[in-house]
Amino acid sequence: MNKFLNQLIQTIKLHFLKSAVVISIGCLLIYFGIKLLGVHIELYRGIHLIDEKWITAIYLVPFLVGALIVMAFGPGGSWVCWIPPIIVEGYGYIDTAYISGIPEDAQLIPVGYWIYYMVLMVGAAAIGGFSYQIFMNYREYSKKRARKQRPRI
Repeated sequence: MNKFLNQLIQTIKLHFLKSAVVISIGCLLIYFGIKLLGVHIELYRGIHLIDEKWITAIYLVPFLVGALIVMAFGPGGSWVCWIPPIIVEGYGYIDTAYISGIPEDAQLIPVGYWIYYMVLMVGAAAIGGFSYQIFMNYREYSKKRARKQRPRI
């Protein structure tokens, strides 16, 4: 029984460490992806600034990062891929509201709208993670099926 508990504790420690590393990498990728686009989701400067860059920051960056997280984490990574958008955008909102301040040409969006944008980003990350996991399962299934269908000589 003691051997089983030690093995279980080692597995949990390894799983937690792997999760922390993958979440950190995902946060960095989302942070730098949004900074490269030059988009501040928490600021509203007018409807004319909701353009391709803004949509890319909301949908495409989290989608790709979700797929990369599942690729790095492996099975079960789709449960981890929704965490980095929450961390990065939560930090961005708090930073803009309380630390760095709001620029004069913009206003801080209400928390309700910010939560809506967070739901969109988390959903995009989850769809990216689930899509990659389904792709990997399909690829493994296709390999197994191809091995079964080989003619025997």
